[in-house]
Amino acid sequence: MRLTGSRMTPKVEFAAVDCTAFQALCSSNDVSGYPTFKYFNYYKNTKPYNGGRTEIDFVKFMEDPENPLSGSPPPPPSPLEEWAAVQGGELIHHLTEATFDALLSDKEMLVMFYAPWCGHCKAMKDDFGQAAVELAAEGKTGVLGTVDATVERSLATRFQIHGFPTLKFFRHGHLVTEYNRGRKSADIVGFMRDPPLNGKDEL
Repeated sequence: MRLTGSRMTPKVEFAAVDCTAFQALCSSNDVSGYPTFKYFNYYKNTKPYNGGRTEIDFVKFMEDPENPLSGSPPPPPSPLEEWAAVQGGELIHHLTEATFDALLSDKEMLVMFYAPWCGHCKAMKDDFGQAAVELAAEGKTGVLGTVDATVERSLATRFQIHGFPTLKFFRHGHLVTEYNRGRKSADIVGFMRDPPLNGKDEL
């Protein structure tokens, strides 16, 4: 790893601490999760690092570590940007705390609560989008929705979301049931063609 710049680069070292072996050291530095990165300037001050984890990210941070923006993660893409590449993504409602109740008040909707980093969520996106396309072709538009639970935390708390993806079916703003069927487009389309009338999602 090499630092470059127009001015002389100060001495920079990278170190690692095994917190299972040096618990007191980690505790004194308020380390409660792993991995945790911290910047030390000759022990005069410390600064948490929350940026990316590639070589380029580390180099960029160390070239100007005192910059208050250094080490800050880039803003996450909006749901519209995130789903733009998914066929049918434009047919899906991307819900927020501000829009959730109003958009669900007069319709049936299957809502996927997801996290952008979740591998299972990424794997399901194409099928969710394809299901939206097939349902729209049958005249069922706007019946699928998403919530980025890492951003809309109040909604995640309200509907007791503990894992991703979690899908829940709503009718006229009221939660009917959690969706526990397959994650392929055919499964989703089949469910929305004949959704349950009550809280029991019978296979």
